[in-house]
Amino acid sequence: MGLSSVILDRLCVVSMRTIRRLRIKVSSDGVFLYIPPEVSRDRAFAFVEKNSEWILKNISLLNARHEVYVTRSILNNFMERINGIIERCESLAGIYGVGFRFRWMKSRWGSCVPARKRVTLNLALAAFDDSVVEYVVIHELCHMLFPNHSKEFWGAVEMYCPDYKKQRGVLKNSPLPVYRPDIE
Repeated sequence: MGLSSVILDRLCVVSMRTIRRLRIKVSSDGVFLYIPPEVSRDRAFAFVEKNSEWILKNISLLNARHEVYVTRSILNNFMERINGIIERCESLAGIYGVGFRFRWMKSRWGSCVPARKRVTLNLALAAFDDSVVEYVVIHELCHMLFPNHSKEFWGAVEMYCPDYKKQRGVLKNSPLPVYRPDIE
């Protein structure tokens, strides 16, 4: 059985010295096959063939998604309501003195540097309901207590955001919104 032309047309092979095992990433930019230096090309393509069903499923999921746009007015509305969301979450978790920054990110909803007590939120969150944004803020605030994704971390997230699994699912199943200031 050969590889599907749907996969081959999108496949980009990346050889990297810094990775330790074969990895496949499916994105709107293509199907990326990351190969460690010690893995042969034949073994790498056998890995792709073995995972072809998963790859095709993810390609079709990407194709089924529609683009979500964040307009200037949506972004302005988000900036007006985000301070209230942050204050509610800080009060709920009892974690204060964290500096919040905002920027467009390509692959994350938020990130933090616990040592500097700084959280950066993706401006694409403007496209979501407050409950989803609150989950991301709580998630990042809990990293101030647990700088990992341990059981204790997820326990803290659940304590402050009992429906976090639902909100996390919304983010996982949503395309990353695109900023389009030119449309309303």
